[in-house]
Amino acid sequence: MALDLGTTQAKAVLFDQQGRQVARAQREIRLHFPRPTWAEVEAHEWWQAIAAAAREVLTGRAEEVAAVAVSGLMHAVVPTDEEGKPLAPVMLWFDQRCVPQAERLRADETFASPVSGAGKAAVPFNWTYSAAKLLWLREECPAVFHAARWFLHAKDFLRAKLTGTFASDPSDARGTRLFDPCRQNWAPDKLQAIGVPQEKMPPLRPSTALAGEVTPEAAAVTGLRPGTPVGVGGSDVHCALAGADVYRPGRVLLYLGTAAWLVRFPADSPYSRREAFERGQEAVRWIGSTATTGGALRWCRDLLGGNLAYSDLEALAAKVPPGAEGLLFRPHLLGERAPHFDPHARGHLQGLTLAHGRAHLIRAVMEGCAYHLRLIGDWSSGGAEGDLVAVGGGTQSRLWLEIIASVLGRPLRLCREPEATALGAAMLAAVGRGRFPDLPTAAAAWVRMGETVEPNPSWQAVYEEGYERYREAAWG
Repeated sequence: MALDLGTTQAKAVLFDQQGRQVARAQREIRLHFPRPTWAEVEAHEWWQAIAAAAREVLTGRAEEVAAVAVSGLMHAVVPTDEEGKPLAPVMLWFDQRCVPQAERLRADETFASPVSGAGKAAVPFNWTYSAAKLLWLREECPAVFHAARWFLHAKDFLRAKLTGTFASDPSDARGTRLFDPCRQNWAPDKLQAIGVPQEKMPPLRPSTALAGEVTPEAAAVTGLRPGTPVGVGGSDVHCALAGADVYRPGRVLLYLGTAAWLVRFPADSPYSRREAFERGQEAVRWIGSTATTGGALRWCRDLLGGNLAYSDLEALAAKVPPGAEGLLFRPHLLGERAPHFDPHARGHLQGLTLAHGRAHLIRAVMEGCAYHLRLIGDWSSGGAEGDLVAVGGGTQSRLWLEIIASVLGRPLRLCREPEATALGAAMLAAVGRGRFPDLPTAAAAWVRMGETVEPNPSWQAVYEEGYERYREAAWG
């Protein structure tokens, strides 16, 4: 069973011994915006949502579960006490309260070193990294900072609740900018630079290792059998890369979630296939990430009343012609990450008239997100070329996939298993339990490609014009 904690959804997914989905349940995560640029969540609500989803899929099946896998969103720091009790709300990755700290760290030579990996390129420091959030906690909430015994990542908090053990893995550690890729451990100089004692950081273990067993207390809440093995698990990025088997030369992965991101496994990668699976995001060439993609659609749903299902949004948007009759949307609802890091970027509606209704708004949001994905690809100087595979919650919308394919002017291949992150997490646990000797073997057995979504030829001329308008409105 994979327990996958995203920014806006908590999911429990059961897979059989062939990697086929048996059952799935999800719960929506309530986000809190105490100030316009702040975004946070209560960690105990994460646990409640995950436990409820687990109970739903486990009815009559608890004895069949061979292992539990955990995956979670990155760049969200959970300060806890010795027992794992949260001490403060969790700043989400797009929370912008720590922008001043991020700007100071960007100028610090300690954080200016290149990130190792296939690209060997320096990655600009930005406000999403955990290092900036920890520095903000130390400066703005010293009581919480000093009282904390552990600074955990999202999936590590879940595992602590399940097993009572504290650990993390390199995939989440890499996303903090506090990781030493040569030592494959925390970087003492970077921790010292922000004043964080290393003993407050969880020990790092391989993502395929087993971390403990479900405690009786956790079993009573989740419906799992006490003693069920629980894997260390990985970040949502690491799990999605594995669950989509991106480590094939020239393959590009488009992840459509609360945010969207594009990565590519380069043909000239210095890593073997086995090494790439182990290194995860360190082995791919990052093309770019958005700040809000699925998040923009959720904002649109909530703006329209919140009682609409996403299928209702799709049905309404389908009634509007491509181009949304001149309505153009820029999806920068909490800054933007690519093609330029800009925490001050904001959303924008252009061309709004009295003739536009809610269906136009929904369609414009879908199209604006697609335009921005193309802008990221265009700025990557050919880095987005290749076999494009789409995964994530956004792939549940056939209309959105067709819009994206038409805007990009290229087909989108889908995985047989749309929940690639959950599948990747399950693969980690399957290796830990000895079901497979390593991740490449697991991927060869479990990851399969599904259908292909082609661009709509009748839409492409409209979207070429719309994209030019978007590009001119974005960065000139």
